[in-house]
Amino acid sequence: MGSIFSKNKIHQLDNDSAWKQQNKDQEENKMYKLINLKQSGEFIKLYRNIPRECFEKYLLDEIQSYMYNNGKGGLLDNHHLLEWRIITMMRLTGMNRESASIQCSKNTHIEYNGKHEVCWDLDQRGSMGETPLHLCLLFNDPEFNEIASVLLRIYPKLGLDFYENDEYYGEACLHLAIVANNFTLVRILIELGVDINQRAMGNFFLPEDQKHNFDPKKTDYMGYAYYGEYPLSFAACFENDQIYTYLLDHGANPDLQDLYGNTVVHLLVIHNKSDMLNFVVKHELMPASLEIKNKAGYSPITLSCRLGRNEMFRELIDIKSYEIWRYSNITCLQYSLASIDSIKVNGELDGQSALIYITDGETTDHLEMLQGGVLSQLLDEKWKIYARKRFFIRFLFAILYLIVMSVSIYLRTDNNLFMVISRYDVDFVRTLFEFFLLLMVIIYIFLEFQEIFILGIKGYILGCLDTPAKSAFRISCVMILTAAIFRIFHLKMAEVIILSLAIPLSWLYLLYFARASTNIGYVVLMIFQILRYDIFRFLVIILIFIIQFGLCFYFLFKSLKNLSTTSYKNLSGTLIEMIKMIYGEFKIDDFDNVLYTNTVKIVFTIFAILVPVLLMNMLIAMMGNTYQSIIKNVRMEQKRQWAKIVISLERTFNKKDLIKFQKQYSVKGMNDDNNYLLVVKTSTITKAKERLMAFSNWKNLIKLVSSNMAKLKFNKSNDCKPSAPAIKLSVDQPDSQILNLNASYYNEMKRRISNSINSKIDKSNSHAYESDNSDSTEVIFIDGN
Repeated sequence: MGSIFSKNKIHQLDNDSAWKQQNKDQEENKMYKLINLKQSGEFIKLYRNIPRECFEKYLLDEIQSYMYNNGKGGLLDNHHLLEWRIITMMRLTGMNRESASIQCSKNTHIEYNGKHEVCWDLDQRGSMGETPLHLCLLFNDPEFNEIASVLLRIYPKLGLDFYENDEYYGEACLHLAIVANNFTLVRILIELGVDINQRAMGNFFLPEDQKHNFDPKKTDYMGYAYYGEYPLSFAACFENDQIYTYLLDHGANPDLQDLYGNTVVHLLVIHNKSDMLNFVVKHELMPASLEIKNKAGYSPITLSCRLGRNEMFRELIDIKSYEIWRYSNITCLQYSLASIDSIKVNGELDGQSALIYITDGETTDHLEMLQGGVLSQLLDEKWKIYARKRFFIRFLFAILYLIVMSVSIYLRTDNNLFMVISRYDVDFVRTLFEFFLLLMVIIYIFLEFQEIFILGIKGYILGCLDTPAKSAFRISCVMILTAAIFRIFHLKMAEVIILSLAIPLSWLYLLYFARASTNIGYVVLMIFQILRYDIFRFLVIILIFIIQFGLCFYFLFKSLKNLSTTSYKNLSGTLIEMIKMIYGEFKIDDFDNVLYTNTVKIVFTIFAILVPVLLMNMLIAMMGNTYQSIIKNVRMEQKRQWAKIVISLERTFNKKDLIKFQKQYSVKGMNDDNNYLLVVKTSTITKAKERLMAFSNWKNLIKLVSSNMAKLKFNKSNDCKPSAPAIKLSVDQPDSQILNLNASYYNEMKRRISNSINSKIDKSNSHAYESDNSDSTEVIFIDGN
């Protein structure tokens, strides 16, 4: 199932060494002589070669010594468990007791069960704390499943045991039966009284990024075996609706939270199980909640946006929607804005809303989530009501600011730095423009402080990172204000340097507004993406080559007689010369004057091949890759850039304004205080066609149930084994008990059919509300039990 122990700082165990330790333990541990990971051992040999009665007698007589109280069970406390874990660690890894104790104390995330009932002696288990029953279920083979059934019949307490070592701690027989999709064994185990909420919390069941650094608030939830700890979550993730219903019927709760605060619905989102979602959320026994947030603050809806689960997101918001009216194939739906809109009901900005996660996402799925539907209409409403007006006001301010700044710089003179109005008209105009420039800078900085007050420091910094062009303009404003201070203190050189840097940064502000343009918005995105990824990586590599070859040239050119006449006279000049060489400007006249002429030429040839040819073409290829990745989704990417502008403008309003704006594009709910967005959609089928199809499917259902019941009556009348799968608790079960269980099976089957059809109705209705471009969806309506 995986490596035995997680890595530690004292003894690092890689996967290969862990498997070696496991194989070594199979040779020394006498439990593995009964059954081992190679699917061999005494159990399977005897099962295949001796009569069934003899095999059961062997299990009854020979393995009682492996159990507490001859199979009647006993209590295991944490002290005994810790001692066993330390001894096992020492035996498998060769650690001393102190090191083993430290290693065993590292897995602080595991919530040990305390004193609990067990059957198989802990000191006679496998290295993972497993029993032969666990291995039988792990193999998921008909012969081993039969052995498991016999073991449970003879020793019912065996079903209580679970893996006791940290790697798989908490994994019980119930988990293994669910993974194997074995409903018969699940039913046997539940009837034997196993813990239906036993949690599998071992390292093997954690997300991959949590196995060495546990932090429930910082994870992507991606793991090979992260299924939510509880058996009910396992059943949902493996899409077994029969086992899921059976567990609910016996007290399981879909809203229980695991170590990360995730419920069954969270796990379905993580594993992208959209087909199971409607079944779980609308289950007749206990519907799963959509409102619970995990420890990172994600509800199922926001988690689907964070992970880019487009289909799950649409399913979830459709489940929470309400139909207001329908006319032919036109439907008006009401969608809750809770967890979706970036504005809360109280006017605060919600940094964990669906809209924020989707616009910040970097996958194609995130791009698709903005196309059409609820989010698209929400953004349209925001743009029309308040964002468009604020956008054009800010754009006009930027144009005016750049004009004033440009005139101030253009009319600048060296002999009149203080705002003294002379008899020359040029100085008067310059001074006037400089005054207006300083006034506009002070006004803009004041507005920025207001934004900091609204968003807080953290929110403001995140906004700056999201809009680099606007951030550059903010920096330029601070620099211009600093230049004015330098002028007061007669620091002319500092003022000139600051102004020369502030000018290009100010003009970058226009790129912020260009992002909203359909024609050039994606070009702006390409520029920043290339700067952020391609240029940065290229600079790191090119810097290494420039320094190494620069030092080499500087050393070789020391032998030149007239060193002062060349660019290689000092290290800084040599490095500048290296940069010129990258772009093809080679000064080779001095090569013949140095003492080591041939060496210089060889070094130069290597540099010319590696840097101007190889690295520059690599940079071009990298930028071409970035271009292709953006241009193939250019329309969707343009929508996201526009959405980011709307959100950035939204941050400039106070709470009172945001509450007013939200009321303009939303309506109050009928049963709660949440705000809702009205969306009108068209479906491909009308209500009349739905009724016709529902009537047809209802008749088909009646025929199906009648046919199965007729088969059941025929089997009973002939007193033979039923054609449907009977649930056998043992090999010697009476026929009457089998028939009773079989009747129960058919009752369960009828309920499953009803649940499945009703689930299909809900899913079909949600798909029927898609746009005219969607395919026709079958909608079934069942009225009855």
